[in-house]
Amino acid sequence: MTELFLALILLGASGLAALLAGRDSRKAGWLGAGGVILAGVLGVVPALRAALGGRVESFHAAWPVPYGAFSVSLDPLSAFFILPILCLRSSFMLPRLALVDPHLSDEMPPHLTASTGLDALTQLIE
Repeated sequence: MTELFLALILLGASGLAALLAGRDSRKAGWLGAGGVILAGVLGVVPALRAALGGRVESFHAAWPVPYGAFSVSLDPLSAFFILPILCLRSSFMLPRLALVDPHLSDEMPPHLTASTGLDALTQLIE
C-alpha cells in the first residue's frame, strides 16, 4: 500500500514540477507525462497484489486530529477498477495544443465557474 501513496506523491510532485517549468512547454510536458507514467507503474504494484492475491491491502495511520485515524483499504474489487486507470498511460495521450480562454467564463455565474474549475481539476487528477 505504501507504493500507492508514493505514486500519489509522485503524481502531485510531477504536476507541480510541470507547473514550475513555466513557459517551457516541452519541459513541462515531459515532466508531467513522465511523472504520470512513473506513478502509474508504481501504483499498479499494490493493485495487482490485491487483485491477484485476493486479499485486502490496508494502510492505517493514527494522528492527533479530531476523529482519530487515517485509514485506506484496497480490496480486489477496487483494484479491478483502479488497474485500467493506472495502466492507460502513454506519451501519445499528451495534447499537442490547448486552447485556453479565461474570458469564456466572464458571463457565467460564479458558482458555475467554480464548478467548472473543480471538474477540470478532477479530470486532471484522474
